[in-house]
Amino acid sequence: MIASTREMRLASTLVLAAVCIPLLALTAAPVDFTGDYMSKPSKSKTDVPVSIHIVQTDTALEIVETACGKSSAGKYPLDGTDGVYTTETGFIGKGHARWKGTDLLIETLVASRLPTGLSMRFRTKERWQLVSGGKILKVHTEQDSPDISSDISGAVFQASTTLYDRVGRP
Repeated sequence: MIASTREMRLASTLVLAAVCIPLLALTAAPVDFTGDYMSKPSKSKTDVPVSIHIVQTDTALEIVETACGKSSAGKYPLDGTDGVYTTETGFIGKGHARWKGTDLLIETLVASRLPTGLSMRFRTKERWQLVSGGKILKVHTEQDSPDISSDISGAVFQASTTLYDRVGRP
């Protein structure tokens, strides 16, 4: 039996949809972190309030983090290539962001000059998640230095998880 023109168009439309819809899903960011966040108070007396302002587009993520009147900023392309990160003390490093499911992984590397005159690199790895229906930003942070032995690095740098309440936007 020969298919009609209408049936052939319908079949080609279905094939095209089967191919294109999954491709579109791969290119869209799984989560939109855009918004303002404020760190949740902890039991520690040494913790200071931290605010985070995030602007996310289809291609990049801009983050400004402020604590004690000083800000750090990063702009990360969402394709995994390197972007620029500036610490609150003005040191400039590089960083990149990539998706792992709905989690955003951000890694930065900054070289800093110590008071002794030595230069030391510091690496930060963060896993960002939106939880509680997008009302809370959960950031798990691990730090190390490729210039410090793993024995010392393990004692100096402790992994932490910080929760931030979304403010202003549901």
